[in-house]
Amino acid sequence: IKYGIHVQDHSGLRLLIVTAAFVVINVILFFAKFAVYEYLIFPGGRGSRRSRGKPSSAAPERPATDTDPVEREPALSPGPAS
Repeated sequence: IKYGIHVQDHSGLRLLIVTAAFVVINVILFFAKFAVYEYLIFPGGRGSRRSRGKPSSAAPERPATDTDPVEREPALSPGPAS
């Protein structure tokens, strides 16, 4: 088969072209996805989002004092004694 040698001689070049195309497409899709999330799904800039673990500036957390009631989960009732 004549074309078998041609494919075998240039298989490294073909691999390089396919790999480069794969990387370029993934980079384009990454930036497209970033733009969709940044401008369409979460618009408003980075400053308007809450950070994890930190309270928002609208409701600052005040330090607990001894006079504040302690919030606890209600105890489970033991049920009727048998």
